[in-house]
Amino acid sequence: MKDVSFAKLYELKKYKDLFDFKSIECIVALISTIVFEGIIIVWSLHQNCNDIVESMGSIVDGIGIAFIGFLGFIVTGLAILTGAISSKIVKRLQIRNKMKALDRILLSFYLLGLVSAFIVLGSLLLHFVIALPVNSNIIAVIIVSGIYSYFTVYAVFYAVKLIGNCLELFIIINEMQIVAEDDNFKYKMKYNDYRIMALEKLGLSTTSSETVEIYRNTIYELINLDNTETNEKNVYIDMLKKQFGENN
Repeated sequence: MKDVSFAKLYELKKYKDLFDFKSIECIVALISTIVFEGIIIVWSLHQNCNDIVESMGSIVDGIGIAFIGFLGFIVTGLAILTGAISSKIVKRLQIRNKMKALDRILLSFYLLGLVSAFIVLGSLLLHFVIALPVNSNIIAVIIVSGIYSYFTVYAVFYAVKLIGNCLELFIIINEMQIVAEDDNFKYKMKYNDYRIMALEKLGLSTTSSETVEIYRNTIYELINLDNTETNEKNVYIDMLKKQFGENN
């Protein structure tokens, strides 16, 4: 079965976020890795490599456990975000060609989830490797710890960046909801004006089918005679059809 989210991740080239050294999370991750590697090198000059690996084992276990909880945070955050986005908002984003921006933010959660899952898996694997009764090689320790520390720091700071993106998205969603409510209010108010004008013109005093038909036709004429744009007229005509139970 094809993973649609993974395919979209590749399509939008979100994987490049992992090594975008113009971003703050990659810069911090790289600097942290260099510092951490320096500490290990200095450490290895004063202590046996096996002792260093054994000391790092408890750190790796702690990080692995922490990232299991971190995955829960990612899922919860994504659930809250998607719950706040209604179908009307999605439609407005599509009209304004803003869907790619939304996709990028949602895929950021997916990317963060993948990185976190690999950290958990890597921690579990390292736990068993460290427990093996073999002598450690300092070069291997430096390479593995460098990769592990880079992605660990990256995941933490990428999550912080994602919080900022979500706040920005919530502001956009709220603005669109306000606009949507204003538009609906404007259309309903004007449509009610047409209805009132039709009632005043006819002076309805009976409820015969003939009177109702005249009422309907009068509203239709007022809509067409009004000096409004065609798209707006179509909105009012749709309201008219819904009021009288017309399908087309």
